[in-house]
Amino acid sequence: KRVRLFDALVREKDMTRFFTLTFDPNDWPSVDSQWEFASWVWSKFRKRLAREFPSCKFIAVLEAHKSGCPHIHGLFSEYVPFDWMQKAWGECNGGVQVRIEKVKTGKISDYLSKDESMAKYLGKQVTDISKYLYRHQRTMWRSVGLKASFESEPEEESEWELLKQPCFKKDGNLLDNTP
Repeated sequence: KRVRLFDALVREKDMTRFFTLTFDPNDWPSVDSQWEFASWVWSKFRKRLAREFPSCKFIAVLEAHKSGCPHIHGLFSEYVPFDWMQKAWGECNGGVQVRIEKVKTGKISDYLSKDESMAKYLGKQVTDISKYLYRHQRTMWRSVGLKASFESEPEEESEWELLKQPCFKKDGNLLDNTP
């Protein structure tokens, strides 16, 4: 589902700037709270991003580095200056390691098929880190209101109907006029 969503969003919203945000392993809180800390830092960062670049859309995933430390990969819909990202990421307690790469083909699926490492980043499942996450924590984020076309398809009409009237007698039997 994540891969399908990523593919649809980057195609439909022309997301062509791939980014990596790496945390400074020397500034980590205790091991048990790394994932919560990563979500908190990302939340601060994306709020700054929205204020500074209100039309910029993003989709991002949280994953574990080989060392076990969290880091974030994602795509932007427009240019975000490297210097601004590096400064903002550092000020949000993320560190200074930032990488931005423009997708040269303009079609992410072509780009992903040529670069296995990037496909791995975007499609990687998070089962290996789920044991560290609290129920409310996410491992994938996207801009507010950013939806793929398949998410906007109308749902099938249900045969069920909500009745806003009493339908049972006190003895538990259906009322005679219940549809």
